[in-house]
Amino acid sequence: MLTPVQVPATPNETHFVRFRDRVRARSGRGELFVFVVGDERFAVDVRAVEEVLEAPEIQPIPGSSPSVAGAARYAGQVMAVVAAGPLLGVEGGHPRTVLVMRRGADRLGLLVDDVDDVAEIELLELRNPPYEADEFLLAVHWDGVALTSVLDARAVVAAAAAAVRGTR
Repeated sequence: MLTPVQVPATPNETHFVRFRDRVRARSGRGELFVFVVGDERFAVDVRAVEEVLEAPEIQPIPGSSPSVAGAARYAGQVMAVVAAGPLLGVEGGHPRTVLVMRRGADRLGLLVDDVDDVAEIELLELRNPPYEADEFLLAVHWDGVALTSVLDARAVVAAAAAAVRGTR
């Protein structure tokens, strides 16, 4: 799903550093895709979002987990859509936007209230969360106006896929 960034280790050597590792090390710059669920702002590495679908038609899936919003058509195929509110433990407002995210060859939709923007920041500006972090939360960012929770997109997609399978 995510493309690791190449970082030179020595002059003639290259190794890959995942976004979550760069965040933990507070190393370099990052492009964050910011979205809204309820009254909260979240962000993931911009490379984790393949496309944004505004108000797609979502068909319910009978017997599915409460966090599974349903299924939508995308690129000629059926894609599962998971509601971000229940997944992230946030009371959602009016979800209407789907973030298309990839897990291997499969695509999965994350239903959010709205998208905000792409923000480029120095990862050194990120702070540890003011409370004990969960499986998703890497850091928080305060831009002087709003607090944004920076999430591990891989963990979010894995949890959403587990919800679709009925194991979460």
